[in-house]
Amino acid sequence: MTQAKSTTNSNPNHGKHLTQIQRGEIYVFKSQGMSNRQIALKIGINHTTIGRELYRGMTTQKKIVNQHTVYTVQYFPETGQAAYEDNRAQSVSYGLDSYSQLFWQELTVALKAKPRVESVDSFVHFFKTQHPTLKAPCRETVYRYIDLGVLEVKNIDLPHKSSRVLKKKFQSLKAPTPKILVAAFPHAQNPFLIVKNLVIGKLI
Repeated sequence: MTQAKSTTNSNPNHGKHLTQIQRGEIYVFKSQGMSNRQIALKIGINHTTIGRELYRGMTTQKKIVNQHTVYTVQYFPETGQAAYEDNRAQSVSYGLDSYSQLFWQELTVALKAKPRVESVDSFVHFFKTQHPTLKAPCRETVYRYIDLGVLEVKNIDLPHKSSRVLKKKFQSLKAPTPKILVAAFPHAQNPFLIVKNLVIGKLI
C-alpha cells in the first residue's frame, strides 16, 4: 500500500523572511568555504534562498595589490539587509501595512454587506470623518489595490465601480454663411430665420 505524500512543509522557516542574524550566519559560513546547500542545512532554509540572498548582498570591492588594481566580489550581510528593506518598502504588501488595518477590515465588511449601502468613495469619506487620527488611503489607492487583487474585495463586489471620464474639448459649431443658406433655401425670403426656427424646434 502506497502512502500519500504529505503536502505539509516540514521546514518551519518556509515562507518567512531572513533575519539579520541569519544573514550574519550566511556571511560566516560562506567565508568558511561552505556551499549553498551546506549553508541551507545549517540554517534550516532552502538553498535557493541562500543563492538569492548572496546575489542580493554581493558587493564589488577595489584593492591595490603590488601596484595593480584587483576587484573582488564578496557578500556582506549589511548590503543584503539594505537591499531587502528597499524592496520591502516598494512592495504592495508593505503599502497595505502602512495604512490603518481597521480601515481595511471595515472596508471589507462594508463592501461585502448584503445589501450593500456603501461605495468606495462614501466609505473613504466616512472613515476619514470618524477616524481623523488614523491613516487611510484615498479612493484611487483603494481602486488600485482592488485591481491588483491584493484585497478581499474584488471588482465583482463593485457593480457600479466608478471610472474617470476624460473631458473632451468643446467644439463650437460654425454659423452657416449666407451663401450656404441661400443655396439651401433658394425660395425663402429670410434663410437666417428658417435656420433659427429649426434650431429652437419651432414649426415653420
